[in-house]
Amino acid sequence: MKKELLKYNTFADKSDAQRKFNEYREFYNNMRPHHALNLDTPAQHYYKSSRKYPDKISEWEYPKGYHLKHVNKDGYIKWNEKYYYLSEGFRKKNIAIRESHIENCVSLFFREFRIGRIDVKKEEFIFKRAYLIENDPREESRSKYRDIDFK
Repeated sequence: MKKELLKYNTFADKSDAQRKFNEYREFYNNMRPHHALNLDTPAQHYYKSSRKYPDKISEWEYPKGYHLKHVNKDGYIKWNEKYYYLSEGFRKKNIAIRESHIENCVSLFFREFRIGRIDVKKEEFIFKRAYLIENDPREESRSKYRDIDFK
């Protein structure tokens, strides 16, 4: 899009930009051949998903012992009177916090993912990364190497 549309066009206003974007999308999906698709167009390979999506996603139910916290509009959560920057990706969403098995730490969760851990004594994140709480496929690959000495 950058090379084929934005580089060679100027837009008079929003409606002109929208019209040109619509024309480009039509060209890109229905007329332009793609090498990755054996010179077919994306429209020749598109099919409508049979999956039905709910109109509204229900609130997640966390087990007992989890404390719900609201992430503010800037991506911060408040825990023990201190603000921690989590991510703007979680803004205005609820996350859950519970005591960690690691001393002086709490773990942060979003739905079925552990998304971080805070050392409350040092008042800092130990990590911020999303892992499935159960059956994370990365665990299997890591466990293969646990007994190997990499000296």
